[in-house]
Amino acid sequence: MRLPRLYRLDVLDDDRLVMWLEDVEQAPVAWGLDRYHRAARLPGELAAMRPAQGSDTSLRTFVTNIPPRLMIPALLDVKVWRHPLITLYADERLREDIAFLAGRIHTILQALERLPHTGVHGDTSPQNLLVPADGSAEFVAVDWSWNSPGAIGSTSASSSSDGSTTACCRPRSCPPSTRPSPTATAA
Repeated sequence: MRLPRLYRLDVLDDDRLVMWLEDVEQAPVAWGLDRYHRAARLPGELAAMRPAQGSDTSLRTFVTNIPPRLMIPALLDVKVWRHPLITLYADERLREDIAFLAGRIHTILQALERLPHTGVHGDTSPQNLLVPADGSAEFVAVDWSWNSPGAIGSTSASSSSDGSTTACCRPRSCPPSTRPSPTATAA
């Protein structure tokens, strides 16, 4: 895994800069379970090379503001789960798992804050892990969005939580090992 090549850096003033980065030509490859497994491992290896001091205060700010006000109420609304577009991909177990985890969000956040922290990508989805056509690396990580320390493993978690994972398999047909148990996750 590598980052895009930096061709030029222009400092505009004390608060702004412009980075001229490589335009990565992508190989036309499919995202199956093997690629998702590698995409979960490699960002973690990259993050391990960037140890950080302190905890991720931006995650606490986000988790205590946005999900409780916007995301969790919508996800707990039974009407959402009855929508035809949702019923194609979600089952009762998924709804129950999300409700369980939503009720433990502060416990999970406290557990994350106790873990070692590194520099993390923050959004390792297929659109941000490019497979370069030139074969120079397995992935090129773009859109490095979380400019704050994060708990070890949080980059890998985001690669499996992105909406684009539906290309891999529908929840009902995923092998059991790809559907985490909420009790194991929250413990």
